[in-house]
Amino acid sequence: MLKLSNLSVGYGHRAVISDINTVLSPGGVYGLLGSNGCGKTTLMKTIAGGIEPVHGNIYASDCIPFQKHKEFLESMVYMPEDFRLPGCSVEKFIKLYGKNRPQFSVQDFYDNLCSLNFHSNERIDRLSLGNKKKLFIAYSLACHPNLLLMDEPTNGLDMEAKKSFSKLMVTTDFSDSIVIISTHLLPDLRNLLSGVIIVCDGKIALDLSIDKIASLLQFNNGENESLLYSDGLNAVSANVDGEYTDVDIELLYYAVRESNTVREYLNKNTNHD
Repeated sequence: MLKLSNLSVGYGHRAVISDINTVLSPGGVYGLLGSNGCGKTTLMKTIAGGIEPVHGNIYASDCIPFQKHKEFLESMVYMPEDFRLPGCSVEKFIKLYGKNRPQFSVQDFYDNLCSLNFHSNERIDRLSLGNKKKLFIAYSLACHPNLLLMDEPTNGLDMEAKKSFSKLMVTTDFSDSIVIISTHLLPDLRNLLSGVIIVCDGKIALDLSIDKIASLLQFNNGENESLLYSDGLNAVSANVDGEYTDVDIELLYYAVRESNTVREYLNKNTNHD
């Protein structure tokens, strides 16, 4: 379980996101969405224990991330958007970094590389950005962490690699893991998510499961009296007839960001939960 309680994150005494209260459970893949500079990376770094909270608390099972307990560090993987890899071979890399991960599987690592169509004998610090991402993704999943944080994991991947990434994520067993993915490439998250968290204006504007969203909203559907948001081509409506539609992550994101009507409707229908 990951619990964020009255949490504000930022640097020094300046918060960029405030009043975060949520509980995330194992078995969930959560999309963390927001515009550039809204604080998504800061939030992920804080959850990973790299930054001390401005206010409030984080509990990852029985650990406080910023205290950097060995148990927490062994069971958490943070994949930042920008990273450096050491000047060594793939084999040396897994010997160096796999040994500190109790649940690391060499077989799963190579299987993941194969699924991502990784083919290279180069020293890993000389790899292209796309291959570096593939390597880190394969390693992250092979660690079987209790908490996996991925910041823009598909940046640098070509279209085929993004498709392979989505397929790999869908087929990976996350029943014992909490996965948080931050990305601007919203179509990459289609069919991956069990929950969505949207950051807007320094607050959490939405924090709901996909099932709950589908029970409340219909996408590209609805009569005028149930219409909540339209961008001229696509529509979001109140789910008044109980029929579920597929949740359009990109349309949901813009509807929540741009429409007070949508936010008010969601708040009204979830504030008792």
